[in-house]
Amino acid sequence: MPAATSRRLLAILALTLTTAACTPDDAAPAGTGSEPTTAPTAAAAAAQPDTAAAPAPGDATAAAPAGTAQATPDATVVALVSNFKPPEKGDPEALVTIYEFSDYICPYCRNFNQDTAGKVDENYVKTGKARYVHWDFPLAGHGWGAIVSAEASHCAADQGKYWEMHKALFDAWEAQSKLDVKDEQAAVASVLGIASKIVADQEAFKACVNTQKYRPVVATMYRQATDMGLDATPAFVIQHKDPADPTGKDQIKVVLGALDYEEFAKTVDIEIFRAQGTPIADTPTPTPDAKATATAEALMKTATAEATRAAKTPTAAAKP
Repeated sequence: MPAATSRRLLAILALTLTTAACTPDDAAPAGTGSEPTTAPTAAAAAAQPDTAAAPAPGDATAAAPAGTAQATPDATVVALVSNFKPPEKGDPEALVTIYEFSDYICPYCRNFNQDTAGKVDENYVKTGKARYVHWDFPLAGHGWGAIVSAEASHCAADQGKYWEMHKALFDAWEAQSKLDVKDEQAAVASVLGIASKIVADQEAFKACVNTQKYRPVVATMYRQATDMGLDATPAFVIQHKDPADPTGKDQIKVVLGALDYEEFAKTVDIEIFRAQGTPIADTPTPTPDAKATATAEALMKTATAEATRAAKTPTAAAKP
């Protein structure tokens, strides 16, 4: 995964927290019967036996616990992670880029993708106004369902079906959310069933999921998100060049939570105006009603005259 991508996003300026977001301390959705502290994180999952640990972007080796021998990383895994490019759509030259940090088991992520994402795609991505990038951020409380779903989305991408699988995973949220967060095989069986109507080569997809091909990638994306200071999903980073200094530091706007389309569009529009270097359009001032204005002015004059008279009239001394 290009280190430059992570470095650009590290320049986060502020967070706007809303209540419509999943956090690391959230329990898994109802029905799983598990504690969030016992569920694996993506980073921990990458360090499971027989799985290559995810190297940091640009590094040739993965970190090892103090006092243990450093295993030689698999060159294929290092190359996969180092060269991985998060899935995106839209014009690469668009004025703004919207990064969505998301978790397939988070109900708020599901709400955003079902209620808002489609309108954003139609009105901003397909019109060339924005480039859209999806970033996997599986939270600990959502366990294997979140991790394996993220891996499966990239396995589908190997067959050119990333966005179709992305949508199908959120469409299957009801069933996915009931999975035991500690049951990895149940998560695998679930994504295989979801993909059965999407990918053409079922055997290749199954092999990709079972060999955990994209586990180091998902682990790296998770770690980079936390390094950026993010701790909830969905999170959105809206990024653009500074029109006054195109070669300088990118401008960043971060919003947490599943905003409805109107609020989300308002935020994106403000960043587009800033990227253009033009003032944000003011709300038009309505033409005042002439009769109402005249009445208000008359009342103001009367009130002012009465206040002046009262000030000039001596006040009777209070009796002891």
